[in-house]
Amino acid sequence: MIATGIVDHHGRLAVRTTPSGSSESLGHLQNGDIVQIYEYMNGGPWVKIDYEGQVAYTHSDYLNVTQMGEVIDTATVTHHRLSVRSGPGASHDTIDRLTTGDRVEIIKFVNGGPWVEVNYNGKSGYTHLDHLNLHSGNTGPLAGRLIVVDAGHGGHDPGAQGNGLVEKNAKLASGS
Repeated sequence: MIATGIVDHHGRLAVRTTPSGSSESLGHLQNGDIVQIYEYMNGGPWVKIDYEGQVAYTHSDYLNVTQMGEVIDTATVTHHRLSVRSGPGASHDTIDRLTTGDRVEIIKFVNGGPWVEVNYNGKSGYTHLDHLNLHSGNTGPLAGRLIVVDAGHGGHDPGAQGNGLVEKNAKLASGS
């Protein structure tokens, strides 16, 4: 999925078998329906979507794209009854539940965690990171970030100094 869109069309928006207004209609979307967008066909205006479990197409002029992003990681649910919420926090409404073993795609760490935005079963919502087993093993606020370390100084140049610490004497633990 590359984006989520909300239908903004007062009437019925056709869902088609190919990206063409003359192709067979599979059905219709209503104003306010949410669709998962998988591809912009030749740069638009047609988009590939999932419609009732099958590949379908609709016209993007009638969609408000509400989120775009790449999948950061995948994870497995470790809690027997995990709430999926409408926003990042326990005060938001529960919109769905996941169970142990369900798989999700993480698309955003909200403010570095512990809440994450996830895609699951063609839907999206928010859940708590503590109840997910990330497949990459990255769970902290630095997950998905590139860390660059200055190699420091040598010889007679000790590098930066502050609070009694000299840069060349600093050591950081590193994991594999």
